[in-house]
Amino acid sequence: MSRLLRLQRIALLLPLLAACQELPDSPTVPSESCLFGAQFSDIRDNPALNIEAETWLRSVAALGSELAHAQLVLAVQQSSHTDVTTAEQALARLDQQEVRRIELSEPAHARRYTVYEYGVGDNSYGAFFVAGTTTLVAAIHDGDLLDCGVYTALP
Repeated sequence: MSRLLRLQRIALLLPLLAACQELPDSPTVPSESCLFGAQFSDIRDNPALNIEAETWLRSVAALGSELAHAQLVLAVQQSSHTDVTTAEQALARLDQQEVRRIELSEPAHARRYTVYEYGVGDNSYGAFFVAGTTTLVAAIHDGDLLDCGVYTALP
């Protein structure tokens, strides 16, 4: 084989070799996971969390504070009801006009969270908030937890 032919073959292979060198040796494995789990139902069996209170709310009056009104509106906006602006509108859009409020604590870091979970159709939606705020730290979409902002290191 002539030297010129070998050089031409090498020139053809160089882009392929460069592409292979850019690939990672192994898949990236996250070093953290969402504190609350991957699905809403994971909070029940999560040893890092304590369920302090769980209440079904069926009226706007039962919400109590203006903060709870604001949290409910934000939680309902996690579903397709992005147009709701009041607690009254939000509650009216939910199955059976009811929402579950759960108070969670994370003793290891002395943190507390408020969760609003509700049904729309056969699906579970809602939001996790830093307790006492409207700071959303995870969204519930069809039972899955998305956009988690509170992590725990994996073992």
